[in-house]
Amino acid sequence: MAEIIRGGQAGSSDDINISQGDFREQLATITDAVKQLSGGAEIAPGAVVNDPLNAPYVLYVNPYTGKDTFVSGSYSTSGTATERIELQRLECGYTEARPFKTVNRAIIEAGIITAKSYYTSPLSDNDLVSIIMMPGATTAYNGVGVGSVSEWANGKEPTTAELTEFNPTVTGGILLPRGVSLCGLDLRKTIFRPDYVPSVADEASDYSNRRAIFKVTGTGYYFGFTFMDKVGSTASHHLLSAFEFASESELDEFYSKITDAFGGANNTGGISNSLAVTKDVEFEIVGPQPANGSQTINTDTTNSASPYIFNCSIRSNYGLCGIFANGDKVTGFKSMVTANYTAVSLQRDLNAWQKYSGSNWGAFTDYQDYIDTSPNDVRMNPARRSFHVRAVNKAVIQEVSLFAIGQGVHHWTESG
Repeated sequence: MAEIIRGGQAGSSDDINISQGDFREQLATITDAVKQLSGGAEIAPGAVVNDPLNAPYVLYVNPYTGKDTFVSGSYSTSGTATERIELQRLECGYTEARPFKTVNRAIIEAGIITAKSYYTSPLSDNDLVSIIMMPGATTAYNGVGVGSVSEWANGKEPTTAELTEFNPTVTGGILLPRGVSLCGLDLRKTIFRPDYVPSVADEASDYSNRRAIFKVTGTGYYFGFTFMDKVGSTASHHLLSAFEFASESELDEFYSKITDAFGGANNTGGISNSLAVTKDVEFEIVGPQPANGSQTINTDTTNSASPYIFNCSIRSNYGLCGIFANGDKVTGFKSMVTANYTAVSLQRDLNAWQKYSGSNWGAFTDYQDYIDTSPNDVRMNPARRSFHVRAVNKAVIQEVSLFAIGQGVHHWTESG
């Protein structure tokens, strides 16, 4: 096979002096190269059978080369997800070469995919979407959302504020719906930094002022990335966790926004309002958990599965927390599985520390005061303690090979 010559060089396909034979050779070589990359692509608008260049359930995110453009409509309208080609798949998000820019846009696309009838599968209850994160530092826009969103027009370039609108109102956090999985290619190099961190305060007794970066659902898998502090922040992150459960009401709100933004007459993407709804497997973890004595055969099930956090890490200077599993947010077995989740979470914010002096616990004046105080008279403020893994309200944590350094509490089975 001949070598493909870069455009602008002598002998390339755009060289005005190239011979007809050499031009045909270059064209054939380019065609063969594309075929190697795409497989046996058979693509034509409106064709009954198409062989798309990318998988319908795999999305890609690269903060350096990606873009978040929304495209509506279909290139080919025939067949199922394995034959049909959406125009979005030809624009960005579905290949490593043309990825999305933010994880928020990929999550929104996952909501769109799973609300289309031709993407349903008899093998699974629409929990098929995986997001591949390319190496690099990326911002997770985990701030508070809004109650409703406007319809997106074809060709829209969403702002980060518009992407954040799809997060839950009041509590924020990025929902990972339908058990969407998030996988990085390099644990050390694939880094998430939050856009939003709660103001420094004592933790509320009902946990209502806690926030999260990601809110997970049943059957999700999270692999191969690192969490770090918000860029430029010097305040404690003790009220922020990397992972929490997503509640049914938060999911209901998310799918309502998917319908508002992509279900209108101006969008020809095929959103089905009857499919843009929360499914039990998202918030009923593993299966129903009836009261003692009321078990039925439906209790013995693997219909859903615990969210699985594997081979992730935290590197924080300000007390970023790992897993906050609140059983009040979900039903069923209320479990999370985690393995090889390593965390180094230090605490430089002196507002999270106290010293014992004169029979009272008080604040430090500065870092030198902290260093000079006897370790016997130093504690992390109990109302501002960081932690790595914490289970409350009868949640269940199944963990293997977890390592934690620096947190106020490493493994905290408070009421779980």
